[in-house]
Amino acid sequence: MSGMGLTFKFYVGRQDYLFRGMVQETSGKDEKGKTFLFRREVSYPLVDPTPRLSAADFTFVPPPGAKLSTKKAPKQSATRNTP
Repeated sequence: MSGMGLTFKFYVGRQDYLFRGMVQETSGKDEKGKTFLFRREVSYPLVDPTPRLSAADFTFVPPPGAKLSTKKAPKQSATRNTP
C-alpha cells in the first residue's frame, strides 16, 4: 500500500460540550494502485442529558440465589514479592 490519508471530525454540543458524534474518512491506494475511500459516521443522540436519579438507582440488588460470603478478603502487601 502506498500513502494513506486519515481524517477525524468530532462533533461536540455548543451548549453542553457533550460528545455528539464522529466522522472518520480514510483514503489511499491499494497494492494494485487502485484508489479507495472509506467513510464511517457515528452519532450519539441523547434523550436526556440530565436524568433525575434517586438513591434507589444506585442500590445493589443481588441476583436470585446469591449467598452472602462471610470470608474476609486476603490482605495484600504494599510491596511486590519478586524472586
